[in-house]
Amino acid sequence: MRESPRFREEALFEFRVGSSVVLKGLVFEGRGRYVPWMDLDFFPPEGWTPSDSDRLFRAIAACLPPGGRLMVGYEELPRTLHALQRGVPPVLTPLGRLLYRAGFTWFRDWYIPEGGAEGGRKLQAHKPLNPEVCAHHLLRLKYEIRDFLLQTSGFWATTARAFLRALPLNIRLQGLYAVTDDAYFPSEEAWMEKTEAVMRGGVDLFQFRTKTMDRVRRIRLGERLRDLADRYAVEFVVNDDPGLARMLKADGVHVGKEDPDWVRVREILPGTAYFGVSSYDDLERARKAQEAGAAYVAFGAVFHSLTRPDHPVLEDWGSLLCRAKDLLDIPVGVIGGITKVRLSQLLQKVVPEMVAVVSALFNVADPQQAAKDMKTRLVRSQIREASPCSEA
Repeated sequence: MRESPRFREEALFEFRVGSSVVLKGLVFEGRGRYVPWMDLDFFPPEGWTPSDSDRLFRAIAACLPPGGRLMVGYEELPRTLHALQRGVPPVLTPLGRLLYRAGFTWFRDWYIPEGGAEGGRKLQAHKPLNPEVCAHHLLRLKYEIRDFLLQTSGFWATTARAFLRALPLNIRLQGLYAVTDDAYFPSEEAWMEKTEAVMRGGVDLFQFRTKTMDRVRRIRLGERLRDLADRYAVEFVVNDDPGLARMLKADGVHVGKEDPDWVRVREILPGTAYFGVSSYDDLERARKAQEAGAAYVAFGAVFHSLTRPDHPVLEDWGSLLCRAKDLLDIPVGVIGGITKVRLSQLLQKVVPEMVAVVSALFNVADPQQAAKDMKTRLVRSQIREASPCSEA
């Protein structure tokens, strides 16, 4: 930490509780294109509680405008120091979680070894400039934490799952969406093995869709699949059946043209669950679904589907999806005949929030690798679309 300001816009800062220095550092009020920032060291005194830290950093965050930045030294915070040394994502560390609760959404470990000239270890955090930037930051965090979850276990896996489950719904409902079909699962164990494979590959949502299974088997298998989804922090959605979704404590239910009306679906589901709607090629249906409380809508078939060969293919899906993204405030999904090659074709025209896939995930030799490949392509496009303001 510098002993004196370098610029007239800088000021030294110190916060004491009694005789104890809790914070000290520099404050920069901003100048021209340089945003305001604070560079602080944090020394929690004896008897200091997590609630005390929350109140303090919320007050600090309130002093920074949107787009403001905060650097906090963590060398005196052993739990954060050890976590970052182990490769834990910054936002999951004790200091990172504290800053996240205070309203910061972009994080970086500022320590880069430079042969003795690197300075102290700091965690850098940014306040989002606006709601759009906030959503982009949170989406980046979601994908970073999901990748970390697939590589860890124990305490940090539990912490990662809790973080993912607590994200806003519109962020949770983005990514690769695996949808099942009975034809690809010759046994209950095949259901479990293939489902776990695609979850390990990184899918964000999983829809339990079966048209041939009796009620008893649906419940038994659904409970096992729900447990898998919990382990990987994947959204668990039931197709067609809001009653079954309630029984299985599913995150949501997906309804189509032949399914119960939306008001009735909402009445059946518990308060925390949501419903998604198939909109086919109908923008008006999608708009009404949003008004009725749908959490997302899906359009399709985008391409000819092996799973549902009789389903009509959208004629001008690029234009339709672009209009849907402009019209709606909820995530827009696509489904129908999407393979790895077709996913690239799709993403060249439009980047939907959700991409639902059936046979290209479950009717392949290696479902885990297929999921990983498709997820990588989708994430790359979603992040690229966010890049102009991703660190603002």
